[in-house]
Amino acid sequence: MDNFFFDLGEYLNKYSYYKTCEVAKRFNVKPIENITKLEQKIMQNIISRCLMSYNSTGDNLDLIGVFLYEESEQTGEVKDFNGINISISKTKAIIGMSTNLLTAPAMYQYSVFLHELCHLSEREHNENFVKRFNDVLYNFFDMNS
Repeated sequence: MDNFFFDLGEYLNKYSYYKTCEVAKRFNVKPIENITKLEQKIMQNIISRCLMSYNSTGDNLDLIGVFLYEESEQTGEVKDFNGINISISKTKAIIGMSTNLLTAPAMYQYSVFLHELCHLSEREHNENFVKRFNDVLYNFFDMNS
């Protein structure tokens, strides 16, 4: 497994891809340990575009790593999701992206990743989450129009 880092922004703590995968395994998620350079490039594009927009909202980020997974290899609810947020502690989380997300239309990719980023500040799908997600999405489309 390559021990590379995704660029998660200037002020974020970062886990290497290897460490992020090891953490995901502790939460019974099966990450893809060896991803291709193309997969890395697509993931980094999604991450950087979404973080640029999300960071401009002034919210504190606790994202420390991102990993890729194959939905069909998962058990439980994870096998039905294109993105997941795993809370490691009250101050740290990692985000997983499904391989299906990498071939989806760009706007869908960004929407799913932004959705998972919003879980960094609001864990549940409640009214506060919906408001946060709508604000972040509006900001993203405003910055990218």
